[in-house]
Amino acid sequence: AEAHKGNKNEAVASLTKATQICFDQPLPWLGLADYYTNNGDEACAIATLQAAAQAIPDNPEILRRLGEIYIRRYSYTQAHEVLATANQLEPDNPVISLNFAITLRQLGHLDAAHDVLSKAFLANPEDEKITLAFAKTLIDLGRYQQALPHLESLLSDGLIGQPGPYITYAQVLLLLWE
Repeated sequence: AEAHKGNKNEAVASLTKATQICFDQPLPWLGLADYYTNNGDEACAIATLQAAAQAIPDNPEILRRLGEIYIRRYSYTQAHEVLATANQLEPDNPVISLNFAITLRQLGHLDAAHDVLSKAFLANPEDEKITLAFAKTLIDLGRYQQALPHLESLLSDGLIGQPGPYITYAQVLLLLWE
């Protein structure tokens, strides 16, 4: 076990050295942040990605990864800040759009979340995560009839392996029935 720890320490040292040598390249920063994330040290991953964002402020991938960690930690305001910038840099990236919309929705900016997700859905109608987020935002806006076909399309292929979309679909049906 000690030898394995030595290898981890060497790996961190090597990745850290790479960030120093190639401070203007995202790959070493992302590699170091991934190492920390995969080893359960999100605080170090955040610090790494924040330093990367300072070194390379116009890199949407760094900002996306930082925003995703903030979302996992329920830090929606911080996530919103970095993902808004990422979305400005790369507005057609479906993953960035989805994450940005999640923060908007969590912060209560439903119309803005709808706008982001509507555009993302039109560009990526087969993306299940975008479709579900779009449907949930429509529900939050009280647009149950508009949400229904999106939920039906998700469930029609029977490939959804989680109960959430089925529960959401049932809830919408019950709301429309009342």
